[in-house]
Amino acid sequence: MLVLRLAGVDIGLHNYIAHGVTIMGKNMHVGYRASINVGTIIDNRNAHVWIGDQVGIAIGVRIITSGHDYSDPSVRAGRGIHEPIRIESGAWVGSSVTILQGVTIGAGAIVAAGAVVTKDVPPNTIVAGIPARVVREMKS
Repeated sequence: MLVLRLAGVDIGLHNYIAHGVTIMGKNMHVGYRASINVGTIIDNRNAHVWIGDQVGIAIGVRIITSGHDYSDPSVRAGRGIHEPIRIESGAWVGSSVTILQGVTIGAGAIVAAGAVVTKDVPPNTIVAGIPARVVREMKS
């Protein structure tokens, strides 16, 4: 974590960032006691990724802040689009989840393994599926 701090990433105390995590830029905040597990890829080159306190990110998660404008039929992977991603405090992101640009995952939410998150996740809910949908609300 010292290397990440020296590179300009804003990282709080008492975090766990596993070996084999790929962080592509310095546009990032990681709060207190967050955990980012092995095989996670964070594409924060062109937009900010904000990870709150006590967030759990499981194995093989992909956090992707960029996409493409696909409106031109002659080039579907057109102009790049970059939007920040926010994972609020206490959230848990399961294994092999993909979080796409512009998404906020609310405080205390759970994203089930394998989900693809394309829209904001309300606080204290469980989402699952492709695309991710609310499957249960939890007590706050």
